[in-house]
Amino acid sequence: SSSSCPAGGKPAAAAGPVDPEKEARLKAAKEECTKLYREPLYLEDDLEYVTGEFRWSHRKIINVSANQVFRGLADSDDKPHGWGLMQHHNGISQDNAAWMHGVPCGKGLFRDPDGGVFYGVWKDGKRHGNGCSINNQGHMFLELYDDGKLLSKTKWKIDKEHLVCAHCRTRYIEKTNKLECRYHPDKPNWEDRYACCGAMTKVNPQGCAVDYHRTTPRPEPSG
Repeated sequence: SSSSCPAGGKPAAAAGPVDPEKEARLKAAKEECTKLYREPLYLEDDLEYVTGEFRWSHRKIINVSANQVFRGLADSDDKPHGWGLMQHHNGISQDNAAWMHGVPCGKGLFRDPDGGVFYGVWKDGKRHGNGCSINNQGHMFLELYDDGKLLSKTKWKIDKEHLVCAHCRTRYIEKTNKLECRYHPDKPNWEDRYACCGAMTKVNPQGCAVDYHRTTPRPEPSG
């Protein structure tokens, strides 16, 4: 006799009713997130940084604390104000289009030490609205936040667009590749201190210099 069972021996589950409103929201989220990771978060010479809120900000490199450095626009109190990248010595980094006196706002990108990334929008220092994450295995998820609270996380697809940096192992898009891959030009000496900057390996393992992400290994440091 004929059977409708799949290879596993169990009847195929009937497809549930399609929710048009939910499907529309999902489509919009995919379109928004695709644009977030394919396009630059900001253009440093954009008019919005010359006029309006950020017109008095200046380009600076700031040692925010003993273990983090900021590169970008900052106010007179040396607080991030405008576009900029905050990097921690432990491998965490946050790049935002509109820091507001030290608080991340606007479109942004968060990287974790394990190679995972999150693209989204920040409001008053918290994730807000649609975003997407990519884990270190290349699985992509759509995420929805409300004032920092994760409302939903949906499996999306396997990432086939990002490259993996041979040095820092983070994922990046070649079109938006920028100076953010940290490294030490010199090897540590006998006391585990880098001659290039004087930092101990346990304090700043990431690096004191920056380069573009690359898919080929960087030449071995001297020393």
